Amino acid sequence: MHKAVAAEWILSLVTTRENAAATVGDLVETSTLSMASVFRIAAAGVLRQFTAPRPGRVTALAVAAFIGQFVAFSPAAIASLWLVRTYNLWDPAFMMPLFAIGFFVTQVFVGKWVVRLSPGCEMAVCLALGILNAIAGLSINNVSINMALWQIPIMLGVVWERRMTPRRATN
Repeated sequence: MHKAVAAEWILSLVTTRENAAATVGDLVETSTLSMASVFRIAAAGVLRQFTAPRPGRVTALAVAAFIGQFVAFSPAAIASLWLVRTYNLWDPAFMMPLFAIGFFVTQVFVGKWVVRLSPGCEMAVCLALGILNAIAGLSINNVSINMALWQIPIMLGVVWERRMTPRRATN
């Protein structure tokens, strides 16, 4: 039973809740419910989002989110630098957590923004954004793992927003 609930939750990230429930019901009926089959179906859903009627839309939204994550972080960075300068706290032990918290919060809201701007293809946009972050990280002193880790708060924002707003059926 727990496997069915988890499978439905995973599939609801790439399709409507009704379709996810129907798919899991079919898998349970045919006794083929396994996490491998659920992830294959989810991967097919993300691939379908990439090749949706307007594939350029996913790329454009990913590029906008890529730029937006840095623009959105600017106020947090300025506030952090103001705190550091005002209170003379140039110690890296203070600065790094301050920047990390600011960037984490910013990335969560970028994830929420992605859901609002790309209904029906948000997982494809997140995947494309992760690829862009990894490429940018490779070109900047080989820090692609750090850039790829930025996807965790983005995905948290996506899941948070998806749980708050029901998904409309899209092609």
